[in-house]
Amino acid sequence: MTETQPSVDALMAPDDIFSGNLYVELPGDRPWERDDRKKLMASCADLTRRYPAIREGAQNANVTVEQYLLNTMFADLLPAQLSLAKLTFPRGARHIDIDVTMRLAGEARPGWPLPKGVSLVAKARWNLKGVDRQTEDVYPNNNPALRVWSFHDGPPGGARIFEVSLDVVCRQTARLEPGTRKQRNVLTQRLAEALPAISELTGERLRDWSDFLEWKRRLIQANREALRYTSRTLGADQRSVSFTIVGANAGALQQAIGRLARSDVLAAFDTSVSEDEWVFQLPEGEREPRGSDIGRKTRVRTQVRPAADPSGMPWDSPATAEAAFSLSDDALAAIETSGDPSNALGRALKLIPESGFIVQTAVQDLSQVNRQARALANLSDQGGYSPYLARYIFDAAEARTPSFQTPIDRWFNTHLNAEQRSAVQKVLSAPDLCLIQGPPGTGKTTVIAEAITQVAQRNESVLLASQTHTAVDNALSRLPFHPGVRAVRLTRNESRVSDEGQEFLNERALGRYYRSLANAVGEARRAAAAESEFATRLARFTQGAERQVVELRAAEERVRDVTSRYQSAGDQYLSLLQGLKGRGVAVPKSATDWSSSDSSADLLDTWLSDFEEAVPVLNYPLRILLGDRQPGPGSHGGRQRFELEAQLTTVVEKMKTDASLIEKWQRLQAELDGLPEDDENSALPAEKLVAYFPEAADLMAELQSKSLPPLKRLKYRKLARDLIRRIDEAAGLLPEANEQGDLRDDLRTELHSAERLVDQAQRNAADYFSSHRQFDFSLPAQPDRLVAADLDAQLQSLLSENSLRLAEASRQQQEGDAWSDIQDDWIADLGCDGVAERDWETIGDDWLAECNVVGVTCNENPRTLDDPGLTNFDLTIIDEVSKATPLEMLMPLMRARRSALVGDHRQLPPMFREGQDAEGLTEESDDAVPEELALTPENLKKYEKFVTASLFRTHFERADDSIRERLTVQHRMHPDIMDSVNRFYEGQLTCGINHPNDERAHGLTIKGRGDLPVISPDKHMVWIDTTHDDQGRAWTEPAPNSDKARTNDLEARLIVRMLRDIDDSWASDPANGGKLKEIGIVSMYQAQVRRIRQEINEELRNKPFKAIKYELNTVVKYQGKEKPIILVSMVRNFGPKASNRRRSSRANVARFEYINVAFSRAQELLVVFGARDTFAPYEVELPPMDATGSPTIANVYREICDVTERNGALKQASALGELPPTHAGATRR
Repeated sequence: MTETQPSVDALMAPDDIFSGNLYVELPGDRPWERDDRKKLMASCADLTRRYPAIREGAQNANVTVEQYLLNTMFADLLPAQLSLAKLTFPRGARHIDIDVTMRLAGEARPGWPLPKGVSLVAKARWNLKGVDRQTEDVYPNNNPALRVWSFHDGPPGGARIFEVSLDVVCRQTARLEPGTRKQRNVLTQRLAEALPAISELTGERLRDWSDFLEWKRRLIQANREALRYTSRTLGADQRSVSFTIVGANAGALQQAIGRLARSDVLAAFDTSVSEDEWVFQLPEGEREPRGSDIGRKTRVRTQVRPAADPSGMPWDSPATAEAAFSLSDDALAAIETSGDPSNALGRALKLIPESGFIVQTAVQDLSQVNRQARALANLSDQGGYSPYLARYIFDAAEARTPSFQTPIDRWFNTHLNAEQRSAVQKVLSAPDLCLIQGPPGTGKTTVIAEAITQVAQRNESVLLASQTHTAVDNALSRLPFHPGVRAVRLTRNESRVSDEGQEFLNERALGRYYRSLANAVGEARRAAAAESEFATRLARFTQGAERQVVELRAAEERVRDVTSRYQSAGDQYLSLLQGLKGRGVAVPKSATDWSSSDSSADLLDTWLSDFEEAVPVLNYPLRILLGDRQPGPGSHGGRQRFELEAQLTTVVEKMKTDASLIEKWQRLQAELDGLPEDDENSALPAEKLVAYFPEAADLMAELQSKSLPPLKRLKYRKLARDLIRRIDEAAGLLPEANEQGDLRDDLRTELHSAERLVDQAQRNAADYFSSHRQFDFSLPAQPDRLVAADLDAQLQSLLSENSLRLAEASRQQQEGDAWSDIQDDWIADLGCDGVAERDWETIGDDWLAECNVVGVTCNENPRTLDDPGLTNFDLTIIDEVSKATPLEMLMPLMRARRSALVGDHRQLPPMFREGQDAEGLTEESDDAVPEELALTPENLKKYEKFVTASLFRTHFERADDSIRERLTVQHRMHPDIMDSVNRFYEGQLTCGINHPNDERAHGLTIKGRGDLPVISPDKHMVWIDTTHDDQGRAWTEPAPNSDKARTNDLEARLIVRMLRDIDDSWASDPANGGKLKEIGIVSMYQAQVRRIRQEINEELRNKPFKAIKYELNTVVKYQGKEKPIILVSMVRNFGPKASNRRRSSRANVARFEYINVAFSRAQELLVVFGARDTFAPYEVELPPMDATGSPTIANVYREICDVTERNGALKQASALGELPPTHAGATRR
């Protein structure tokens, strides 16, 4: 810009700072733009991966993806409504650039490439000032353009509280004609001044943390005391290293040894890390020197003497000494737990340079401090990869809540409980931040593994981080063996990676991926074979099922056909009966009342047969009355004769079709022949006439009346003749009725036969389908209710439901036939020894760039991720987050679009430095360090919120329920152990172990003095009271200023006795099958860990353990671990005057987080060694579980001891029996 160029402000109205022209551009290839260009391309690649429509739109428009996104968001010459937010927090008068986010706030434009409800966000740089590249003079930039350096997806909608709304016309500078002047540029100094900070709280925190880092940097620089050594050898005790140390003179060397001897956080550095070969000088810049940790100086006296061979040394009077330092606590712990101690010892020694410098470990933190300062600067200038990270990084209440829950179609771990599934769902759904609190044993690592797998299956990437190497390695080890999860562990210090994490390093990670591929192909082939077998079984079943359905349907159809014909015959039969009724015959019931049952039909048949036999004589009485027939000599009169003649007539008629009736005819004829000839005066068959035709009774009475007038007699005679006519007509219907009756009888027999066939078919079908239960047919309880149509419908439904499966099985079968040989060769190649190592040399870098799960510690050098191009991720998961400071969280948080923080703010808080003793920060000031820098109580109080405050706790309390989840079902501890731990969780923990007495049985019986039990199988929480020693004498801890401070010889010896007793008990039980019992030994203090280690080493010199495997460490190192048995040494013992002793609320034993972690490591048995008189009065402050509660002061130890005593599990130290003499002396009072 020339000096004559007028300011754009002069061209605009005073209140017009939020409208005008917005000039935008993309970074080019100029050197100062290359970093922005790289970020732009990475962000575009990320967007196109998640939204393929963007790439399609760019291809259709024949432009690059970045230009397409620029055109979509900042279409040239078109108006736009934008929401502008300032990311940069000013850091001085020379601040030149301001980084902002621009978000489309209006309606989606035609052809919008993102889903509904998703907007575009651009991160861009706005040059407030220019810099003369020759003079480096700064001058105002009155007419800037907005340079876009990344695109992201974001929320739609209007401006939020930290944004301003702009109504602009977009102008792309690349489309301007050369020499075109920018008019009404909205990017003015006044607009910059009007932009609110994205978060005032974040601004404050950034300033506070910057001050803290500066203090820490100066503290480290003031503690750069170093000892130069020229050689090192393994000590005779196999647990220490002897160094040949040299210095400028005897006095200086003695003084330096004395100062470093007071430190327990030392490291050995190779001479190459120093700019001077003899005087320790770390170079400035990006180098990150790493030393090998060593332990404290041993008590062996150091003799300083003149150097025997001063050649090559830069001093006039060099001095030398032999000084012994123990191996580091981590190295000693690794040796103790190793299956090959000699090999582990060799590895530990090999890590220590053969010559170099012994320096305080804090020196290593300097490069970390510098990295954290750069991370703070980046957050201050540009925010993180998540566009609005600065808004919510210190206030979870500002994090967005999900508008919908991400669906989960498949759970890779099918054993997750409801809370764990909800936690995974929230991790997937939270747009900015998710928080998972996982108390001990509740499976937070299980949640992490499932969430990572779910994200990876969605073609997204995960950065897994933690404050500790162990936590990262543990979470990685829980990942499923799946080719969709390409996991790698990255670090510049591979010696710190645990055994669990080793398989995720470099070529081993590639080998694991190869094995997962081979395993997946094998599983796919086995699954294809299983599907083929299923298809075969289904085909066989279908064939048999169809046969059963066909047979049952045929039987049902025959029944329906016969039933129809039977019903038709019955209907015709009843129709004829209706005809009789219509002629006056007294049919017993109306035809519609007759059922089709066999008994009803038989009754009707009997009645009809009787009627048929009576018909021939029914009109005789009427005819006699009418005078048509008179009885007399020789006539066949009389009732009996009439009846026999009628029966003969009927039988004769039936004999035409039934020859079997001859005997009946002969019998009736003989009976008729035998009747007397003078029977003509017998009674007429009038009774039957009246029975079948009731109207005949009155009619015959009238006709027989002597006084009936002629006209009426004429009338009744006429009625009588009509009745005779109807009797004749009824007789005419009988042959057809007989025929239909016979037909109906035949059909009834046929129907019974058909029904038996149906019954058999139903039983056959029931047997068949019952024998194929795997196909899940719904069968009635009784076979006679089976219906072919229902079975066929279920069969067709089964085939329809499995049609795709069968088609896929067929396709897989065809592919298997075509590719099986190739797959066999490929699986064999993937399994070849050394194949991953060979491939790593050629494709290692490319494979790293494709990894979708990357594990690092929070303090890892960012270049470890940048070098292979792993710069941005979809999700960052930080485990054990309650132990991490915000500074440590910055690096992983700034690299992802969204984050999940997993931890428990009721366990250990952040530490000042990773290697410090579990006691916390030392209370003593080093005289050589300036007072304003030393870790004095005053300075500790000044920076307390940085050292001990957990950001996770504040986040969890302020977060919306939709983005946080608390796990409360624990699967680690026996309920008796959980009862003690639950005091720190307001009783919210529940036991998820189904049968704890079986699943958490420790199986131990330990007897002590008088052969009385100290530990029995039914006791899972035991407290050994060490107020008095094994002889019942009062015991007191060493003086605070002694070299044995924070140790307890009595508890160390009791623990060794307990280890020996457990070893003997476990070894004596053959049911254990030689399996080693794992035991963890935990103390609040590092000094006591060393003391216990000394006692164990002495014990093992004469008699090694044969049935147990132990791991000894501090509470700090034990967080995240678990063991079947945990022995805890509480250490502190105030002696006989314990009740009057003031108890510090800052002591580790008074901090509930330490107690919680120490006690909650146990699965089956927890044994606490502690002085009841000292701890019972301890008041422990318990903060509320939620923000709405209030802190409480509780005598937690007293409550635990009281419950343990009521359960019969509180024992005196003397109960274990008399101890052998101590190896290192004791303190008694």
